[in-house]
Amino acid sequence: MFLKTIANNYILLIAIAQLLIPVAIIALALYFLIIKPQNKQREKQELITSKLKPGTIVTTNNNIKGHVIYVLKNTVIIESKIGEKIEILKQSITTASHNNKT
Repeated sequence: MFLKTIANNYILLIAIAQLLIPVAIIALALYFLIIKPQNKQREKQELITSKLKPGTIVTTNNNIKGHVIYVLKNTVIIESKIGEKIEILKQSITTASHNNKT
């Protein structure tokens, strides 16, 4: 009877392990393929937007290029080469170079 109980517990542990191992592998794959790169991209975006100041040359995700005139709380006002002033969200800025306007 005692050996039968030990055998049943062992079989139960093997069954649980067979269920948990694939779930753990999927969770790790999701973390390394989705969550970690997304966090890295968000940190990069926060770094770009935190360093914005007037005169910074920026490119948006719509490929609009210009230099920053004003930096507001959630938006920036940029001026394009043809003189158009556009208010855009800070989130839409993809690249920024801190050169002065030429």
